[in-house]
Amino acid sequence: MPQTLFALLAVMILGIFSLQMNRTIFAGEQKMILNEVATLATGVGTELLEEIGSKNYSFGIANQVFHEGQRDSLYAKGNFCNGPCLCDPDVNFAGCDFITSFDGKKATRERGGILFEVDFEVNYVQENDPSVISGTPTFVARVDLRITSPLLYVGSPDNPLEYKMSRVFTHPRVTG
Repeated sequence: MPQTLFALLAVMILGIFSLQMNRTIFAGEQKMILNEVATLATGVGTELLEEIGSKNYSFGIANQVFHEGQRDSLYAKGNFCNGPCLCDPDVNFAGCDFITSFDGKKATRERGGILFEVDFEVNYVQENDPSVISGTPTFVARVDLRITSPLLYVGSPDNPLEYKMSRVFTHPRVTG
């Protein structure tokens, strides 16, 4: 009888050990998958920011040279396109001729079998501190991307995995 108890105890200890090993292996695989998804999301964001950077700064001022004091020539945030923006980043960037025309737009991109949804936000920022949004037009704009996927979430589907990326752009023709 004691031998049976020892054998049963040994099997239980072995089972506990193997469960812990399975949890450790699963956690490692989960981290690798999250790292791969982060790499894919970053690739999507980088590609979009590169495309945005190839555009002119803002509507109506593409080839003009400005002096620092001429900020009133820029359109306010709510009126970046001097009317409705026809920018559609989902259709080969149709109508997206300016950096500021991406404000409030959405795009979807597929990478590695995962669909990513991207929200764009463009804000004027302070020239001396681009982390601070300016309430008035400036010659410096920050494009913020929020990259999510409906397939990837933390805990529940209403809490998606979210990646944020930003890039600061300046008007290329401003003199001191």
